[in-house]
Amino acid sequence: MIEQQQYRYIPTELQLNGPIISFTTTPLDTTHRVGESAYFTGIATVQFPTQVPTNPAVGFATGTIQYQWYEVTEGQLSDGTKYVGTATTQLFVNDLASPDDNGKQYYLGADYVAIGTSPNANNDLFTSSRATLTIYPEITINTQPVSGTIASGVTTTFTVDASISDPPFGSLNYQWQLDQTNLTDDAETSGSNSSTLSISRSTVGVSSVRVLVSAASTDTVTSTEVSFTRIEPRSLVKIEGYGTSSTATLLQTDLDDEDFVISADNLNFDDICFYAAEKDIEVEIDMYGAKGDDKGNFVGGEGGYSRINFTMEKNEEYVVRGIKSDTGLFLYRKGSLIAVVGSGGDAGTNGNGGNGGGVNLAGAKGTGGGAGEGAPRVEVGDLPEDGIYGSASSLTVSDIYPEDGKATGTDGGNTIKCSKGKYWRDQGKSSCEDLGRIKFRLSDGTEVTNSASIDRGFKAGYSINRTAGAYDSGAGFGGDGVIGGDGGGTGQGGGGGGSGYSDGSIDIVNTTLGGSTGNSRINIRLGSGSERFDGLFVDNQGRILILAADDRDPRGLTKTTGIVNYGDNACIDDTRWKRFLDLARDGTKDYRLTATTNNNTTRIVNATEKNIYKMMNGNVKTLATSLTDWELGFPGSGEYAIAWDDDQGTYSGGSDYSGILWNDGTTYTSGYAYYGASNNPTFTPVHSYHHTSVNWWILPPGVPDF
Repeated sequence: MIEQQQYRYIPTELQLNGPIISFTTTPLDTTHRVGESAYFTGIATVQFPTQVPTNPAVGFATGTIQYQWYEVTEGQLSDGTKYVGTATTQLFVNDLASPDDNGKQYYLGADYVAIGTSPNANNDLFTSSRATLTIYPEITINTQPVSGTIASGVTTTFTVDASISDPPFGSLNYQWQLDQTNLTDDAETSGSNSSTLSISRSTVGVSSVRVLVSAASTDTVTSTEVSFTRIEPRSLVKIEGYGTSSTATLLQTDLDDEDFVISADNLNFDDICFYAAEKDIEVEIDMYGAKGDDKGNFVGGEGGYSRINFTMEKNEEYVVRGIKSDTGLFLYRKGSLIAVVGSGGDAGTNGNGGNGGGVNLAGAKGTGGGAGEGAPRVEVGDLPEDGIYGSASSLTVSDIYPEDGKATGTDGGNTIKCSKGKYWRDQGKSSCEDLGRIKFRLSDGTEVTNSASIDRGFKAGYSINRTAGAYDSGAGFGGDGVIGGDGGGTGQGGGGGGSGYSDGSIDIVNTTLGGSTGNSRINIRLGSGSERFDGLFVDNQGRILILAADDRDPRGLTKTTGIVNYGDNACIDDTRWKRFLDLARDGTKDYRLTATTNNNTTRIVNATEKNIYKMMNGNVKTLATSLTDWELGFPGSGEYAIAWDDDQGTYSGGSDYSGILWNDGTTYTSGYAYYGASNNPTFTPVHSYHHTSVNWWILPPGVPDF
């Protein structure tokens, strides 16, 4: 047996049969909120196993326990800003974030380090169970609601954009409040538990609106509290210009404060919608058909002009066509054509174009050899459902519906009583059929997302508005209208003017053959029965007469609350004058003051852009708030100023000055003088004086000077 070494042993000083590591405290799952700190605790111990014979290391072995914390995906941790205590029994995890820290799992490793000849642990390195860290998500309001002012009884919306940092926790919940009281959906409220609240109230007043946003296991977040202001319904007109995209250009104006002009300068679109947003409004509209093109020494015909009056019902669609194309104007109420003014015919090489007709008027024939015939008058309301494109149209036969046609040669065509459209035709809608309360759709069916949901019927893409006749070489196109004027023939004469029309639903205040000498446009103002009209004299171009006087002292002019007429020696009252000043005050709108001689429209000067605003900021005398408030500026010569700007900061009359003076006759002829001799002139030409009679006119934005 000795030979086989069965009882062989090797002498050693090492102590054998080491201890076993176990945990008396293990880390536990924990839940926290964003920004807090979490901690985990683990405590280990060692003990020798019980055995027979007794473990000889017991009572002799010595050692220490070393700790190291781990995270399942990160591995071994080390101390820093995020973690503290990574080599101790307690780990701190700081600045908790969602979702980054949610779901992390931490565990502790214990290592018995023997001292001297002590035996190592039998289960070295020993790790604890895993503890899971849960972080409640955080709700963030990205876009706060915005205060709103709306007429009583009109619906407005409040919107919040919120997000949750860890979507798997669940969706967001919304609770809108009015004056800190929970809202529920009813006849005046919808979306009380959604991100967008639609609300109306029939009473005038101011309330607070806010929304509470919550989710499962999160703190509720409260939005900014904003105001919901209800006022008496205004004469608010909203305008939408449609191009080829799914968003419209949006404008609005309160007709209680100012008139509004729709032209290519501010809305260069084929289809332009306007509607009364808060109440029914009686409006007066000036319609200007486009002037025909000049050619050489010959001039195009004037466009037709009409002033019409009707009541716009609240949230009912009106569409005007012909602004971008600069032709005749076609005005629709929903799908039905209610008014047309014709455009003038183009000049030819040997003749003038014919004038376009105003509402219900025929167009005029052009002049010169082979001149185009003017379009005939159409009886009120007597339009067919099917029509004929003018020979000047660029459409081919394949583009035209089978029931319609296209004129040949130089002939004009005729429009139709209601728009047919493309998309809506494919949906089975008839031309005069209403579409209900919807957003606007382009001809291909694209919904214009920021358009209003109002009562609509206009169908984009096909309405037969190009009715002008083509021309032979050297002649002029006809004008567009309800019927298009014929183009000029072989004698190279001018084209005939297009004719106007109404369906009988509007009142015609004034209508003329010709009268429009520029581009197509419309002016919208309150009707003569409204409070704001206040008896102002408005000419057929939209110019407003505010003062008419001879050479008498303007400080003694009669201030009237009524109409100022030629030769009255009167001016408008201070209230209405200040209203115009308020409209010009911020310099964003082109309100101008211009002058003609009294009793007629013979021009004295032309106004420069925003000259009222310029005079309101004169450094010597700001434009007076009363038309009878004149200041003696040049005592030696008896010259009084209502507005004055001078580079010397005084009444120097040097080389750089602008303003309006009245001479009392002390040195110069009694009368009015206008000056624009400055780097920022208010009038052109730079000097115009000794005018013994004047008319002063307000030119609203878009209205032409004389």
